[in-house]
This record gives sequence, C-alpha cells and structure tokens, in this order.
Amino acid sequence: MKTRLILALTLSVLAANTYAADGYDRTGSAAFTAESSSAVASNGNDRTDAAKVATDGADRTDAARTN
Repeated sequence: MKTRLILALTLSVLAANTYAADGYDRTGSAAFTAESSSAVASNGNDRTDAAKVATDGADRTDAARTN
C-alpha cells in the first residue's frame, strides 16, 4: 500500500512538472516586460478624475440626511 502511494505521488509530481514547464520566452507574455508595463501606468493618476469623484459627495446624496 505504501509503495503504491509513493509511486502515485512521484508520478503526480512528475506530471505536474511536465505541464508547468517554462515557456515564458515562447509566449506572448514575454513581450510585456517590467519596463513597458510601468510606462503604461505612469502618470495615470493626474489624468483621471478619480480623486474628484468622491469630493463633497455626502452633501449631494440623500444618504447623509437623518430626517
């Protein structure tokens, strides 16, 4: 029983390593490196109105009223 369990675990580890082989350089994911991904998001906060959406929002909604 132990032999079968050890054999099954060994085969499952080998099978997992086979499917998880390194193919990063052969896929399209290699085109997105750290340099290009950081350039996409640089200076994004000053171009959006995300900081202005919630300013003075409580006085414009009925959620703050207690009447």
